[in-house]
Order: sequence, then structure tokens, then C-alpha cells
Amino acid sequence: MNTQRLSNTIIIASGKGGVGKTWLSINLAQALVNQSKRVLLFDGDLGLANVDIQLGLEPEWDLGSVLKEKCTFEDAIFSHKINLRSKTYVDIITGRSIDGAFTTVSKAGVLSLRDSLTTIAPKYDHMIMDLSAGLDQIIQEFSTFACQCLVVVTDEPASLTDASAFIKVTSQRNPDLPLHIVVNMAQSDKHGKKTYATLIKECDLFLSKAPALVGIIHQDHSVPDSILHKTSTLTRYPNSQAAHAIERMAIELLGLTE
Repeated sequence: MNTQRLSNTIIIASGKGGVGKTWLSINLAQALVNQSKRVLLFDGDLGLANVDIQLGLEPEWDLGSVLKEKCTFEDAIFSHKINLRSKTYVDIITGRSIDGAFTTVSKAGVLSLRDSLTTIAPKYDHMIMDLSAGLDQIIQEFSTFACQCLVVVTDEPASLTDASAFIKVTSQRNPDLPLHIVVNMAQSDKHGKKTYATLIKECDLFLSKAPALVGIIHQDHSVPDSILHKTSTLTRYPNSQAAHAIERMAIELLGLTE
């Protein structure tokens, strides 16, 4: 059965962990809010969720609470003042449960989350979904109704190989889902384009049309420092190279989704 795609839903995915997916999700959500958009940041990396860790959050309810039926989906959404100076808010639902109970979710649970997101979607201009690395069930189910998927890669061989596998499987299961590439931790624009070219060379073996490159983010000391201080890079280092790259990416995505 075909599921209607939500025009405001963007999946942030990767073939493997450790490529900066959650950092990108947080800062992209803030960049869209800075464009006067209403944004929901959904942390669906069950079992290894860390949006709350990177932002120093301790919400009363989280995704685990929803799945345990301790609260409703809407109860678990809270408004976070991500920038104190500009009083910028982003709505967040965290996946804070790390007790291992939700490293896997039943088909019914995944469908329930999908239905909840579909119901809440009209309240937002954009929903940013930070999902787990790899090809688990929740990613594949959510990819049936998202309007865009950003695949985050670095130049590490394992990242490129796993990203290629992710793109292959996702494009086969959901051929109409637009896939885009973000190269993170690049040494330069030239290095980032080389990393992208390496990935696309592998994708050319099984795709008639290669995913477009939507952003290159350089290695930047502001990124680990902002994570260490449990705040977004756009807030702590608004004039950094990484922050500017995210802002440019947000504007490009607005052109793709609006």
C-alpha cells in the first residue's frame, strides 16, 4: 500500500554512526527556525538517541514514554529555547530511553509513530527526523512518507561503503524518495567534492540518477566545542564556517521543499 508523502518531512540518515548526523539535525532545525519556520526535531535513534545529550536536555517525557504508553505523542513534544539571545525555539521529541528497551520496535509501534507524525505534521513547516544509522525497520518505514532524505557521509572508507549500501537498499524499496548527500568533516571544498565523487562512483553501478550534493561541512573546532558545552553550533559559534555551511544548506533545502 502506498503512503502519501508529507511535504515537510526530512530524514537525516547515514550508513554508519559517528558521522555527525545528530549534530546536523540539531543545527539544521535551528537554521530553519532562523528562517521563520515552525520546526519539529524528532529523535528516532532508538536505544542510542543523543539529541538530549548534545543539548543538555532532561525532558519529563520522551519517545520511550510514548512507546510505553505513559504519555501521548503530543505530551512528549516540548519547546526548547535553543538560542537565549534571540529567543529562538524549536519543538523537540527526544528518544532519551537508553535502557535498551527500544533498540527494536514492533511493526505496530513503528506504524503508530508514523501515524502520530502524520497527525502532527500540519502544525509545522518542517519536521527533521534524526534516525539511527543503518537500515533498521524504523528508517525504512519512515522513508515511505518523508519528502527528502539527507545521507551524511565522511571520507572514511566504512562511511562511504555503508552509505552506498544504504542508498542502494533505500532506492530499491522507495524509488521515489529524493536522496541527497551531505559531506561532513571535509578538509576543504575540494576534499568534500572528492569524497562525494567517490560515493557517486559506487552509486553509478546501481542508480540511473545519482543523489545530488546539498552541502559540504568543513572540519571545524567549533563543532566539538559546542557539543562539549551542550549547545548548538549556530548558537555558540554563529559566525563559524560550520554554521554558515548549515545556513546555506537550509536555504537550499527550502528551495527543494517549498
